[in-house]
Amino acid sequence: MNDRLIDWERKIALAKGFGRINFSGKQEEAVRMRMMERAAEVDAQRKLLEILLEVKIDGKKQLKNTADASRHIQGVVRNAVRCGAKFYRDGTAEIVLAAPIDGMATKGAGLGRSALQPLGTEAGAAATGLIINAVDLKFQPALSPELLTPDGTVLYSQADAARGWVQKYGVAGYHPTVAAAKSDPRVGDKPVIVKADSVTGSPHRLVLAAEEGNKINQIKTMAGPFRQGRVVIVTENTTVH
Repeated sequence: MNDRLIDWERKIALAKGFGRINFSGKQEEAVRMRMMERAAEVDAQRKLLEILLEVKIDGKKQLKNTADASRHIQGVVRNAVRCGAKFYRDGTAEIVLAAPIDGMATKGAGLGRSALQPLGTEAGAAATGLIINAVDLKFQPALSPELLTPDGTVLYSQADAARGWVQKYGVAGYHPTVAAAKSDPRVGDKPVIVKADSVTGSPHRLVLAAEEGNKINQIKTMAGPFRQGRVVIVTENTTVH
């Protein structure tokens, strides 16, 4: 029912555009359809650009606040995928466009710092990824989430992920349940599962629960999985209107 939506689980932005043409009765059927289609498409592109610019990098910064993001996002909008279209006899059309919020959309945000390494060349723990349970917290999905220890040490952030992997898959994935997170190939077959008990300073920063302290050293050895962004956050807030 909404004309704009961010789906953090699927990592896409969707926008529904509307267009209406008052016909004189002289146009051919094909011309009418194209005029209706184009009017709705332009409206959908405008809304898609607006919602992509509002995507949160962290709790304080949005893509529209970055120097180069606008240019990259305009390219994303031009290449958006049409995933729905309806045409009505009164000259009204509805077009739904979808575009990724990772990939090209994050190039202008400067996400990902470490050098890209080939898969499997990192020494480290047997863990293949990290699942952070943030259910029932006031966590808000963002392009650059963070996980901290109870004493404030950063365990994972966008600085740990290689830029190439971030542009393809983002800093982290999002799912509404732990079961869905476990089935995500992103975290592999041996993920470490931890629980966060609060957010701090900003709604994108999660604090590890005190009882999970025995896993901190294990998490610190996960340079390889972290370099590839093999992190999933479980939150009910996977869609934003």
